[in-house]
Amino acid sequence: MHNIRTLADINIYLDKLRNVQLDREYKLKRMRDLMSFLGNPQKDLNIIHVAGTSGKTSTCYYVASLLKQAGYTTGLSVSPHIDEINERLQINLNPVQISEFIDVFNEFCKTIETFDQNITYFEFFIAMAFWYFNKIKVDYAIIEVGIGGLLDGTNIADNSNKICVITDIGIDHTKLLGDTIELIAEQKAGIIKRNNQVFCHNQNEIVDSIINNKANKFKATIHNPKQYKYNLNLNDYQKKNFSLACSITDFIIEKDNKPILEMEQIKKASNIIIPGRFEVLKMNNKTIILDGAHNPQKIDSLVENVLKIYPYQTKRILITLLSGDSQKNNEILISLSKMTNKITITQLRVINDRELDKKYENYKTILDGQDITYLGDPDKAFAKSIDSSEEVLIITGSFKLIGMYRKKLVSNLAR
Repeated sequence: MHNIRTLADINIYLDKLRNVQLDREYKLKRMRDLMSFLGNPQKDLNIIHVAGTSGKTSTCYYVASLLKQAGYTTGLSVSPHIDEINERLQINLNPVQISEFIDVFNEFCKTIETFDQNITYFEFFIAMAFWYFNKIKVDYAIIEVGIGGLLDGTNIADNSNKICVITDIGIDHTKLLGDTIELIAEQKAGIIKRNNQVFCHNQNEIVDSIINNKANKFKATIHNPKQYKYNLNLNDYQKKNFSLACSITDFIIEKDNKPILEMEQIKKASNIIIPGRFEVLKMNNKTIILDGAHNPQKIDSLVENVLKIYPYQTKRILITLLSGDSQKNNEILISLSKMTNKITITQLRVINDRELDKKYENYKTILDGQDITYLGDPDKAFAKSIDSSEEVLIITGSFKLIGMYRKKLVSNLAR
């Protein structure tokens, strides 16, 4: 029996699950067994299942926001969380209050207490989300894929009425998904089940062919978003995500014979804050952009939008780089150098600055002449970057890094 009273207790419990994840195979049998143990609550839900490499979380938030404006009750489960763990369980875009979240957590732990298999951190939260959303009877459960799609823990959702969403696909998580766009696209398209409605932008010939073939195999229907001409305060890639969300919402509203959204409702839906996704904060005369971009594709989009919105401002970047992937880190730094030569590299944990300098010494050669600072203490790196003279500070490279800094920024900065 678990008696969890605080978030600290939850984290202690979850640490054990994180250790389970390290030595478990990436497969679905255990998740199917767990959901069967729970009575398969996912089968009673209207599910919007979102996969992709870039734009998943933003699209999830926009769908939830639009459906809220249309009068629906939504459950939203995203991964990773930024500030607190309760972001993984949201009702109408509001994370379940901490006190209630602890109660839900305890009840779920009690419910699965006699389940006879170890489960992972991610499996725990996805199962809890399906269980809780069914318990309170949301109108739609919006579920973000963790990694890939085909073998992801969320893919036990095989309802024929499921709405599948596939955002932009690129190279990421190659150890699990494969190192070619074909293999990765096969994994993402793996969320498509029989008779599903599938929403995605046209991408490239390879990706489109794989998605189309999967849809044809399962008699699923593909919808490409309309070209909405709304005058919204969004950057280009968020406009793309929002148009995808609008198409999904329009389909649901038409299916349910509900009134179409007014322009004021659409604008209100677009103005939500999506933590750590090109999130802009202001401090005195400095603009701070929080963006968890952590692969070359996402970094390229970040650079493109920063240069378009802030073309003349001086800029500094605070980043943590991918561990052990020098090639991708080279690509990321070369891309970032298009918008500034002021880069501070740090770590998620405190390490000796000399150790960090040695670890990244090859990047000095790649970016010869750039002003690169190595600070192994993330708090010192943050303080130095905040105090720098540049007008725009971009913090990127990892959602964990964003999470480290966001709370202190939000509490001290005026938007």
